[in-house]
Parts: sequence; structure tokens; C-alpha cells
Amino acid sequence: MMRDSEIQHAASSRSDNWSGERHVSVEQFVLTQAVEELAQHPVEEATPWLHGARAHGLDTVFVVTPTACDARLATICAQGSGMIYAPATASVTGGQGPLHHGMEAFVARLCQITSLPIGVGTGVSTPQQAAATISGVERATGM
Repeated sequence: MMRDSEIQHAASSRSDNWSGERHVSVEQFVLTQAVEELAQHPVEEATPWLHGARAHGLDTVFVVTPTACDARLATICAQGSGMIYAPATASVTGGQGPLHHGMEAFVARLCQITSLPIGVGTGVSTPQQAAATISGVERATGM
């Protein structure tokens, strides 16, 4: 896990990203090392990261899976901040595939569990999938 001093440095640094764009604020800063390290640990082991991130005004966005039970989702959502990220497909980031058949029901479950905004994505790769994702989220949230 990143130490508090590394989180503080990341929160105050400017950095070039892979596309050559210049990050100018912490809201735009992607903590790649922290994300990779955090993803390798269950939420119960994220306490040092969560304390450091909160101390420096950074949100921690967890990716949740539709196969998790409601109690597990509640545990993860309670530790997250900013938003919760829900995959729309069963593929990994950058992968392509059909939308998860239970995506709409999953978003509805999350709405019952957390008041955080829910971002739905991962694997949405066509205009048709984007439209179907939007429609499904609107139905799930009553929008």
C-alpha cells in the first residue's frame, strides 16, 4: 500500500499521463500505482489507504461485482467515496462483450444499498451498448 507521504505527494503533484495531457488538479490525477495495489486487497485491508486518501481530500472509488451478496456490497459501498463503479459487462476494462444480463437489476440493488452515485461502464464499446446501458440505468433508478 502507498504510504501517507506518497498519497500527499500524489495529491499535490502535476504529472503527464500516457496520452501526453497535463494533469492540473488532483481531481484529474490518476493514482495508477495505488489503484493497482488497492485492487489486490480486499476492502478490509484498505484502511491505511482510506485514511490517507481522506486526509488529503481524495475519493476512493471501488469497483463492485454483481456476483457479490448484498452484505458484501454494503461493506464495500460503506468504505467507498465519490461514487461506486459497476461493470456493465463481464469483461475487463478495455474488453468487449455483451452487456451483463443482470446489469439493470444490479444497479437497482446498488441503489438500495448506497446513496453514492453509481457509474456504470467497463466494456461498453458500441453506441448501441451505450444506449442500452443508459436505458437500463434509467429504468433501474426510476429516472
